[in-house]
Amino acid sequence: MSRIFVCLLSFIVMHTTSFAQQIALVENHQSQYNIVLPPKASKEQTKAAFILQDYIYRGTGAQIPVLEKSTNNKNILILSGDQFQDGAYAIDANAQQLQFSAAAKGKGIIYSVYAFIEEVMKARKYDQAQAFVPATANLTVPANYHVQASPRFIYRETYFPATWDEEYRDWHKLQQFEALWGLWGHSFYKLVPPRQYFKAHPEYFSLVNGERKPEQLCLSNEAVLQIAIQYLDSAMRTNPEAVYWSISANDGLGFCECDLCRKVDDAEGGPTGSLIHFVNKIAARFPTKQFTTLAYLYTARAPQHVKPVDNVHIMLSTINAFRSKNIAEDPSAASFRADLQAWKDKTSHLMVWDYCTQFTNYLTPFMNAQLIAQNLQYFETQGISGVFEQGSGYTYSDMAALKSYVSAKTLWAPTVDPLTWERDFLDNYYGRAAQYIRTYLQLLTDAIKAAQTRLDIYGNPVNDHNRYLSPVHMDAFSTALDKAEAAVEGDTLRMRRVAEVRLSQEYVYLQQARFYHHRANGIFEQVKGTWQVKANFPRRVDHFLKVAKNAGVQELSEGGIHLDAYEKEWQQIFAAGVRTNLAAKGTVKLKYPFEASYPANGLQTLIDETPGYNDFSYNWQLVYDHPLEATIDIGKVMKVQRIQTRFLQDARHWIFAPHFTKIEVSRDGQTYTTIDTVSTPEPLEDYDISFLKIAAEVQQEIRYIKLTAIPLDQLPAWRFTRNRKVMTACDEVWVE
Repeated sequence: MSRIFVCLLSFIVMHTTSFAQQIALVENHQSQYNIVLPPKASKEQTKAAFILQDYIYRGTGAQIPVLEKSTNNKNILILSGDQFQDGAYAIDANAQQLQFSAAAKGKGIIYSVYAFIEEVMKARKYDQAQAFVPATANLTVPANYHVQASPRFIYRETYFPATWDEEYRDWHKLQQFEALWGLWGHSFYKLVPPRQYFKAHPEYFSLVNGERKPEQLCLSNEAVLQIAIQYLDSAMRTNPEAVYWSISANDGLGFCECDLCRKVDDAEGGPTGSLIHFVNKIAARFPTKQFTTLAYLYTARAPQHVKPVDNVHIMLSTINAFRSKNIAEDPSAASFRADLQAWKDKTSHLMVWDYCTQFTNYLTPFMNAQLIAQNLQYFETQGISGVFEQGSGYTYSDMAALKSYVSAKTLWAPTVDPLTWERDFLDNYYGRAAQYIRTYLQLLTDAIKAAQTRLDIYGNPVNDHNRYLSPVHMDAFSTALDKAEAAVEGDTLRMRRVAEVRLSQEYVYLQQARFYHHRANGIFEQVKGTWQVKANFPRRVDHFLKVAKNAGVQELSEGGIHLDAYEKEWQQIFAAGVRTNLAAKGTVKLKYPFEASYPANGLQTLIDETPGYNDFSYNWQLVYDHPLEATIDIGKVMKVQRIQTRFLQDARHWIFAPHFTKIEVSRDGQTYTTIDTVSTPEPLEDYDISFLKIAAEVQQEIRYIKLTAIPLDQLPAWRFTRNRKVMTACDEVWVE
């Protein structure tokens, strides 16, 4: 494909710099040409013909008729070719004719027309908005013009807002899993629905820690196999056009540990063994169909002996890799590379489910487009046949249009330098602001490298407040974007696009302000001895919300809150103000260390006068698999009225309120008096976020406080996950 691209560029250069023979499709806004369809044209061929007609008209003003039969020797022919694989095409100039050739059915012929529109007419489709078409009086093609192209990946999807636009997908030769898969992704819960079967037949589901759970399937149970086959047989009759059917474990852990499943898994070196045996049996039942299964979490490793049969494709996941370096080099991707090699030894039918956004904070400045492209290039060199590049889906995220564009281009032409696509995008999408957007992106990349940041798809911008998103770096980013805004002042479209870039910086500023709270870079300031919301802060929140809404932000994280709820959170924060804590100038000692992945404000987290919010990953003191035992020295003996605190319960993240809590106080740090104990029953199944509030009356002079929070002995049965322990999250310990 790279040779084709270079060849095409050379023809364009010849057209603009020499007098080589040309085919004049349009001269002075007029054309003598017809677009001619083949006999019994397919819907794709007909669509391609009218797309070409429309864009020639939009670019030149010439109306070229679409005919079923030629009326002269000047024709643009839409041709069929049985030799073309799905998606492949050819464009040829021959005498006075221009020919577009591809398989009669499929998108190849549509791809060919859009390739011509982009490469010859210089039109561009950068996002879901209407394409840009340069105006010209003449449209010519070199008489020896020839392009032949075919996909390097048989499945190509980049999952960003632009790809919900059908023309964007066709223009960039992308696909959607909804169109290709009759059953997609994690599918056990659809094949054998727990709501339908679990109560009467718990044996259909996984045995975990001695108890049947509706999390995964018991793959050694013959009834499970037959139910899955019946489901697929019916679904395939309903949707005969589907290319693939996914037979994959549900999202999470909990594989079956019954004797029969364990026997297979022990022989195969892990739970992927029983999965592949199960998938192979289904694939054998439907030999003309194609199946996929996810190599993800506990099914990531290839089995030792069994191989996937020929109509089974393995889709590997890169979920455990950080995004600071490309997957070919990053140490965190070593297990993925090892798993990939092991699967390559088993089969040549391999796909990848890759990730290129921060799912917990879609607007956080994250991995750059070049890294995404490098990963796609690596997959191509490893023989990967299809890629699902998961971004933020339908909601806007950091640099979504750029990342979608570069990844789409690289999926089709992985051997082309991706900087080619990035330069094209930045120069045209941002116009005079392009150089400053480029500066901003380079500053961001340099800051990530300098801080040796491990970009985590489940991270947050608060924890990087002293690394690549420090105030110093944020100021540098802002300066570059200030220049970008000034460069396009008066250009409404590009001003909006620059504002969307800045949206990520504004989001980081607002989120970090919750962490800083009343400290420097926070929300509040003291005015004449009284804490107040900074004068411009509510306006800054309002502006963020307005720009985010216009940009198409639907939610701020995967399955997270929408903008209305985010606005309500800010109103509550403003109303709460700054609460005084008598322990704020004290010190804290912990018997067991806090969770280093979520450091919050270190040992001061419990007394920094900064409350926790619904997001556990900042402003909470987290302790994993140990009791929280904190001793607080408030600095001097003083009269204390009461002590208050609260604990977070967030079952999705294995965070539970302690089952026993004790608060003790002391004047001298030697002799303690217990002032309150709280016992909490084991929680019922509930995945909503909630809080355990504790308030203890003191009414005495003290200096020391000892807080002990004993976690559950183990995760509740309904949330049991092997290799996971209970985490405790404690908010501020308020001393009044």
